[in-house]
Amino acid sequence: MTENEIAEVNRLLNKLEPGFLPEQIFYQISRLAVLSAAEIAVLRRNSDKIEALLIKRPDDDPFFAGLWHTPGSMYISGDSIEKRPHEVLKNELPNTKFTSELKYLLDSEIVQYARGNVLERIYMIEASDSSDGVFFPIDDLPSNLVTYHDKIIEIAANKLKG
Repeated sequence: MTENEIAEVNRLLNKLEPGFLPEQIFYQISRLAVLSAAEIAVLRRNSDKIEALLIKRPDDDPFFAGLWHTPGSMYISGDSIEKRPHEVLKNELPNTKFTSELKYLLDSEIVQYARGNVLERIYMIEASDSSDGVFFPIDDLPSNLVTYHDKIIEIAANKLKG
């Protein structure tokens, strides 16, 4: 890029307000930098099995079309470290009956997704029922699962098992 092009990009980026970015700009920043996300493994005990709640991405999602995923969201400017996972619970899981408090587990290594690199802040919570997604036994997860989300579930399930 030339100095003039860099100055123009900078001028245009300065017009953006902190918070959620326009989709196409978010994709470009995701491609260029490591971003942070809150990912939540929602687990339930069903007899002697542990199950994980997964949500299916829309078929028109440009990066994860039709894939199952754990509930989660990117951190945005203005978030506190704990605000984002509570927003995920409120916005993505309004019809889920939780039976425990949200627990922070760990920060992942940097995960490379089709959309870009992400540092995952992993949480878990237990639930008894949900119409927001589908519960799958953790030893029989769907094959069309977003990359690394099987690891998120494994980390949380191991914590739940003790």
